[in-house]
Amino acid sequence: MAKQRPKLTDVLKNAEQSGTRPSDTESKRGRPAKQESKRNKWIQLNIFVPEELRDRLKMQALREKRDMSDIVVDVLEERLTD
Repeated sequence: MAKQRPKLTDVLKNAEQSGTRPSDTESKRGRPAKQESKRNKWIQLNIFVPEELRDRLKMQALREKRDMSDIVVDVLEERLTD
């Protein structure tokens, strides 16, 4: 038999009694958010690219120890400013 999860009302009641809320003690991923995180300043862009190009981008990012996003931004900035 599967273990039953506590009711949301019980969890909230216990949080009120202890003076904390679940979101006060941890972030979604269980660690504090970085102040200078890209997620705070960047937007997500969804595009379709050939699988081979994506694989090449991943390999380049691994070789340079950089994020794929940083490489794409550099290429776009170079292309769009000319």
